Amino acid sequence: MIAPRLVDERVATNGEHHLLERTLHNGPGTLRVRVARDLHSAARSRAVTELLTTSTGWTTLAELPARDWYEATSGCTVATTARVLGGVADTALEAALRDHPLGIVVGERYADTAELELPQLAVWLTAEVTSFLRAHPDPVWRAVRCATVARPASRKIQLNLYGLSERSEQWESTREDQRVLADIWILIDHHNWHGGDERHRFILVIHVVTAHSAPTLLACGERPGTITTES
Repeated sequence: MIAPRLVDERVATNGEHHLLERTLHNGPGTLRVRVARDLHSAARSRAVTELLTTSTGWTTLAELPARDWYEATSGCTVATTARVLGGVADTALEAALRDHPLGIVVGERYADTAELELPQLAVWLTAEVTSFLRAHPDPVWRAVRCATVARPASRKIQLNLYGLSERSEQWESTREDQRVLADIWILIDHHNWHGGDERHRFILVIHVVTAHSAPTLLACGERPGTITTES
């Protein structure tokens, strides 16, 4: 792969925010890395890499979670903004080029389910997730039950997780909870494929059921242990 060529770079600060924007030419495409750090809030800060296409405009390729870079920039001043945030931008760019090469990216286990239609794939994935949960060392996660919905028209598979927070209005996740969800996401995504222009085999939605969402889901027949198909 040819290294991207720097086209333009912009660095700015107003005492509250640090901004780095780099535009690079990468073969047939144009990449843009934008890092905006709010000095008082990680939640309002972003580090993203985008690809410019003629059909969709700017499309996000990679976004670094705030915890991965926010603290590293806590000592930024005007003099060090480009150097510190520049390193963050390079990391985001490298991740985007590695994880989203031009063309189709196929999951590691795609071949196992390549011949399945979306409803059949939902059954397969539910079985894999259920096996994963039953083997988890945390008894809370071992007790979680799935209700899966396949939506062929929109190419979506939604995984509803019961047993974590359906008695509460909001789910307060721990860092370990986030790791489990990430593991589930990776497990399912092994059967997916992605294209550089937002094409995909399916879109995955993971929903932790709460007191607010449970009545609607149950009324639609999406009870724990069920796998349904919607148009």
